[in-house]
Amino acid sequence: GAAISHPYEEIMRSVIIAIYQENVEEIFVVGTKDKRTSTGHVLTQLETMKDKIQTLDYLFQNCRPEFSGGTFDGWLNGDENSSDAIEKSVDIIRNHPLVPSYVKVKGLIVNHKDGKSSIVEVPAIKTASSLPDHCLS
Repeated sequence: GAAISHPYEEIMRSVIIAIYQENVEEIFVVGTKDKRTSTGHVLTQLETMKDKIQTLDYLFQNCRPEFSGGTFDGWLNGDENSSDAIEKSVDIIRNHPLVPSYVKVKGLIVNHKDGKSSIVEVPAIKTASSLPDHCLS
């Protein structure tokens, strides 16, 4: 369920430290076909959290740029499908300035269907860089 949403967040820092401390040469970002877990839906339905959720929704929509346009429910349950989230995480890792170019990064989706498991590789995003346009000039 963890996805890398920003190149300089806690998860990415842990990935970078692991690359250098453990001499990592290949990274796999793995997710399941199921879009959401039931935990988030249960939490957002609790009446006792209603005031806190409204406050967080206000903050997501008005105060913090990294939360712009989102909602608490979207953050908690995930707005993207598994494939998109994995693709985005792979792109962030691949294009991070502190990740050495020799490190291979692959995205995989595990699909449990009819009692059988299959693994599908997620294609890479077709972008030149994950840097904003003003950084490329």
